[in-house]
This record gives sequence, C-alpha cells and structure tokens, in this order.
Amino acid sequence: MIGLATKLLGFMAADLGVEREALVGAFTGRRQSMAIHHYPPCPHREKVLGITPHTDGLGLTLLLHVDDTPGLQIRRGGRWFPVRPLPGAFVVNVADILDVLSNGAYRSVDHRVLPDAERARTTVMIFQEAAVGGEVAPLPGLVAKGGGAL
Repeated sequence: MIGLATKLLGFMAADLGVEREALVGAFTGRRQSMAIHHYPPCPHREKVLGITPHTDGLGLTLLLHVDDTPGLQIRRGGRWFPVRPLPGAFVVNVADILDVLSNGAYRSVDHRVLPDAERARTTVMIFQEAAVGGEVAPLPGLVAKGGGAL
C-alpha cells in the first residue's frame, strides 16, 4: 500500500509540474494506518446517520470496497452523487493536507456513507499521513498560483 500511495503521489507531482520528491517527500516515512468498516443491513436507514459528511484530514485515503453494496457518496456542487463499487479497484480520496500541498489543484472531497436497507457493506481504508508538524503550506512553485497555508 505504501508503494501504491507513492506511485499515485509521483503521478500527482508530475501533473502539478513539481519535483517528484517535493510531494512524495511530504509523505515518506509517515505513518500509514488501516480501518475496516462493516455496515450491517439497516431496514430503518432514515433513523441512522451512517457516516456523516466529512473530509479526510491526513493526506491520502485509499478505499477498497470488499463487496458490491453501495453507500459511499461524494458532494459536488451541493448535490450528492453515489460512488459505485468497482471490484478490485481503489477509491482514492484526496485529504485536506494534500489539498493544501497541491494549492487546491487536488481538492479534498466531502463524502458520507448511507446504510443499505437490505445488504451489509464492508470497506477497507488505508490512510497515508503527510507531514503535519507545524504549518502546512503549498509546495514551492505552487504558491504563486494563489492559496495559502493550513
């Protein structure tokens, strides 16, 4: 998973036009953690929160749907859109620190999870932390494009 996160960050650095090490280095040697979420069927889903709308904070999130039960949604333009599970594929969420490092070129996405009335849902998440000690600011070379520090 560290290798996958490093490759993704390398591609992002190339897309941003910054040195690979400038972005990858912000994540190198940082903690990576994992969570497994299981949502049982919920026949009264209107009475349950699921996971409330939020953005991820640390850096980069890699999410694997273990089954084909929907539930993850992202907000764009004030509307919620489902993220349909794709077998064997990872959903990549840009988190708040990566949003700042990229000076908003990669946006942290507001997302939530709604329970399914009839089927259970299981996901595995890998959270790749970035350098969080002190002030987080856009990478050198991206500052002139606007934005600020977190």
